[in-house]
Amino acid sequence: MKQSKPFSMMVTLVAALAILASAFSSVKAAPALSVSVQTDSALAGLPLVSGANFSAWNSALSAGTPYACKLISQSPKDWTKFKPRHIFDAKWTVRNTGTSGWKTSGTDLKYVGGAKMQTRGDVFDLTKAVAPNGKITLMVDMNSPKNPGYYTAYWGLANGNSVFCKFYVIVTVK
Repeated sequence: MKQSKPFSMMVTLVAALAILASAFSSVKAAPALSVSVQTDSALAGLPLVSGANFSAWNSALSAGTPYACKLISQSPKDWTKFKPRHIFDAKWTVRNTGTSGWKTSGTDLKYVGGAKMQTRGDVFDLTKAVAPNGKITLMVDMNSPKNPGYYTAYWGLANGNSVFCKFYVIVTVK
């Protein structure tokens, strides 16, 4: 019996989804979510990473590229509860998975969008150069908003206007 074209396309789609699901099986995601895709015009085109594990997808996309990173750890963990106007440090430890080093004069930690919780500027020079496979801990002084709710701040590493690695922190204000 010959299968219809829509049926064979559906079988192909289901197979592709199964492959993606297996690739993401070790990814830790936000509570009640297995995979999260966020769209925002300021964030278009690059995967966002947060939490202790970096997605297998982003690691695969970055293989062999000059500028790429892998998130190793984050503090505070996403969904941490703070009182209004609580001062805290957001810290991300990232590994340079690209083929080029990150220079202190050319690579910046940059605010990309979302809630502006930082207490100082929006762009910071790296504190040290990072060779391929090296790692660095990035820190931003933050202050939780005054109103209760959920807030996400998006940050990234950039060379000029080109952001090559993005990550975020989500806080709950109670």
